[in-house]
Amino acid sequence: APACTHAGARCLRVLAYGQVEQFVELGLRHAARLAPLPALRAEIDLMRLLLQPALRLHSADELADQIADLCARAQREGAAAELADALIMLGRVHHHVWGDLPRARALLARAVASLAGAEDGAAQIEPLLESARCLAWLEMDMPRTKALFENLAAVGPLAERSVNYQWGLGLVSIWDGDTGTARRALATAA
Repeated sequence: APACTHAGARCLRVLAYGQVEQFVELGLRHAARLAPLPALRAEIDLMRLLLQPALRLHSADELADQIADLCARAQREGAAAELADALIMLGRVHHHVWGDLPRARALLARAVASLAGAEDGAAQIEPLLESARCLAWLEMDMPRTKALFENLAAVGPLAERSVNYQWGLGLVSIWDGDTGTARRALATAA
């Protein structure tokens, strides 16, 4: 299953999109034979490959259902980091395919809450910070995005050292009229 993930990622880099789905399907068959937690991790890594506009986003309903299933399994297993990853992926589908920013933000906020209680949440926070920064860059529903960054501040030094967090905080602060914080955050990001 991990070999299929690596092969699929390589196919994405060389624009061999048709082969990506083949490697994902093969990897999912292999993952089905693993223990529950390794299978869940492998399936999340494989499904992430499909979040490319040239691939499965043309059948987004099916993809969203599969990712929602991963969320449910992660929650049943008590796998906070995997739950956060799956929620972030589901948020990307809601945002990029259906333009449902409120739902995407709600999923990101739930991912933050999941990571806050995880022992290994520190290792999983960067994709979440990147997603939050993207929301700030889009400048849509900024009051909720500002609240998301306030929640992310609770993660502490890990978030504060991230370029994505500082960049997004700078953008949110500019929108909020707090130029002092915006300058400091953007200077730190730079």
